[in-house]
Amino acid sequence: MTSESVLTNAFPITFESETCPYSTWTIVGLDEEDQAFEQNRIALRRLVSRDVGGPAEIERGDDGRVMVYVPDGCGEPAETYDLVPRVASLRPAAPGVLRVTDDDATSRRLATRFLQSAVSAPLWGDRGLWQPQAGRAFYDKKPANGHDDRRSIDVFEGHNVRVDHIAGVGFVVFISETVRYAQTDPWPEHIAPSDRKAFLKGQSRGHGKPRCVYHYGDQWYEVSVQSVLPDSVADIQFVNADGERVTVYDHTRDRWRSDLPEWSGRLDPQATAISYVTWAGSERKNGFAHLCHRIVTTHEMQAMGQSRLHRDHAIRDPDVRLHGAKAFARRLGPLTIGDVRGSVELEPAAVPSKVFPVPDLEFGGGYVLHTPSDKVAQYPQERLALLKRRGVGLWQTGSLGEQWVLVPQSIKRTLWPPFLGALQREVRTFSDGALRYDPTVIWYDNPGRGLARQVRAVQSALNQRNGRPSGYCLAVLPQQAHPQLAATLTSDLSAPPSLHVACIHQDSFSRFFERERAPRSGGGDLWALRKDRRAASRAKGYLRNVALKVLLLNNKWPFVLAEGGSSASETLYIGLDVLDGTAGFTFMARGGRTCFFRSSVAARPEKLSSRQVYGVLSVALDDVRSLLGGLPDRVVLLRDGRMFPGEVRGFQEVMRDAGVRVAAAIALPKRSAAGHRLFAIREGGGRLSVQNPMIGTWLGLSEDEALLSTTGRPFKLPGTAKPLLIKRVAGDEPVEALAEDVFALAQLAWTAPDRCIRDPFVLRYTDQMLRAVGGEVDHEELAYGEAPVA
Repeated sequence: MTSESVLTNAFPITFESETCPYSTWTIVGLDEEDQAFEQNRIALRRLVSRDVGGPAEIERGDDGRVMVYVPDGCGEPAETYDLVPRVASLRPAAPGVLRVTDDDATSRRLATRFLQSAVSAPLWGDRGLWQPQAGRAFYDKKPANGHDDRRSIDVFEGHNVRVDHIAGVGFVVFISETVRYAQTDPWPEHIAPSDRKAFLKGQSRGHGKPRCVYHYGDQWYEVSVQSVLPDSVADIQFVNADGERVTVYDHTRDRWRSDLPEWSGRLDPQATAISYVTWAGSERKNGFAHLCHRIVTTHEMQAMGQSRLHRDHAIRDPDVRLHGAKAFARRLGPLTIGDVRGSVELEPAAVPSKVFPVPDLEFGGGYVLHTPSDKVAQYPQERLALLKRRGVGLWQTGSLGEQWVLVPQSIKRTLWPPFLGALQREVRTFSDGALRYDPTVIWYDNPGRGLARQVRAVQSALNQRNGRPSGYCLAVLPQQAHPQLAATLTSDLSAPPSLHVACIHQDSFSRFFERERAPRSGGGDLWALRKDRRAASRAKGYLRNVALKVLLLNNKWPFVLAEGGSSASETLYIGLDVLDGTAGFTFMARGGRTCFFRSSVAARPEKLSSRQVYGVLSVALDDVRSLLGGLPDRVVLLRDGRMFPGEVRGFQEVMRDAGVRVAAAIALPKRSAAGHRLFAIREGGGRLSVQNPMIGTWLGLSEDEALLSTTGRPFKLPGTAKPLLIKRVAGDEPVEALAEDVFALAQLAWTAPDRCIRDPFVLRYTDQMLRAVGGEVDHEELAYGEAPVA
């Protein structure tokens, strides 16, 4: 018989003494009603922490004033700090004593902040580690692939270390593995002034300012390079902490004379200088270009043909991750902060967890898939099989609208005919032969490299038609497509007359085809699907996913949540996200039967005002009333990332005015710094195994927070499942009920029915639509992509 328990990557903290005296200062000039309050609060906390040489936290005091808290044993902050647009003044207030076991919210937040500093202290002093920024992971300086003398990319393995609190357990340290990539070779020591702009543009890879690991002697950290300067490091001066003027060259040489990296050799006073910032909004500083190693993103690793290197180091099985977390826990020394003394246990916490049942799904013909707990193993295959079963198939049928495809001329007589034929057959299998996919082809010339060239090639082909087409379009992107081509096309073509676009890459399917026989006289090559079993299986899966992409583009939903199966089918869900200054809202009701998207220009890059949220929601709720004949009694707002106070107020006000009985709002952080993981420990036959948890496994962290595993068994998943962190920010609904909502929405895996999807549908759909209407486009590259850069 097999038994199963759940472990986290959370290691409990035990205390020998629990009190920590602290000093406080009242903040004058930090207005909680100001739109920039949160930005200024974080900036001020960072600045005070820097000045006192220890942790600082900003909270509302007992008298309602905003206060700075600093544990005893640290330095004194400055009297004033320049913020935007105000100046914050700090006035000494009465000291206090924190007991880390106190249960009120303010004490818990203070304890978390202070304990985080205590846990990190021994790691900051470890010369074998580096940290990109405060609050980020700690990485080994020795590359994990350092044995490879021919490498061009350094792989730095690291660990996130984050203090948190679990109800019933107490304070814990979450330890999770992570990885960072950087170029092995540094930037050139000398960059000609005439080449500096082109060099920086090339290093950015079309994604803003390049980020680098800056090797400032023994101190490594991450920077965003703002410019490559025409001056040398011996020419650039600044005022140091002692009020003296000093050059970048002299300061670096005197500070790290004996600890400069071997590869830097003798510092050249004529070396090229750069300007950089360490975090958004921080003061610009200057340094050596030659001490920079450019950060390489995961996407770039794939484009550079380094996918295997990424898989080997970033995708780890559950047992490997758990073992790594245990090993790193041994590097955490005794905890000391104020009078608090404690230590981190070496074994992770076993926690009581529960598993939500899989919600019922409705397919075509009214067929309902019910998955009891003892049949979950067949759930992935059942979802896909029902879409192809005669008499079942798609929930939403009906003929397709006007269909178009944009295709490169270069594959007109080679890859395109067999690809289209295979795609048409796959579309028919999902509709019991009822749907016919016969798109009109628009051929465009092979554009070559560069965003501007590629966009002009497509636009030229469209302009040659009598009138711009409207309807639904599958765009085949050419070889060496620019990273922003898909976003540019979907955004540009969505303008009236609207052409709804989904993109696929020629490179993605060309590997599945081969020449069937030698070219015939006067004709092109004959191509067909490859015959070997492995390639044929992969081609089948790829074509299935493209067929589903075409159907979803036409609003043909594969399945929905069954009515009456759970509260999810009786709730209006609103997904909210902001991308590059555009806010996106997805409204979903009746389990997915009603679904539409709205967008709005955001007043700020990443957050909305209460007035804007109120305005967009009030108009959309009128549309919901028209579609449903009224509003559901229950509404849940899901925010991708952090939900800001103004957004919460706008939601609460519009729900109150609309007379909604139950309204709740939750946030799902995009990157959980804690790096939460859940592990299933299975015991059977005298053996223990560490596996991914069952989908639907959830753990309550507090009354307002829960972990939920939307990925895991029975789905085949490379690596370790990463649970969602769910934060209730408004409403009285139990966090358990909200977590079950998220789990139900994650089952609408329309793009891949046989796979698990981590994010709930309304957020995934919002992200997809935002990238179509508001994706970031480099307009300078689009306009001047082929022009020489001065």
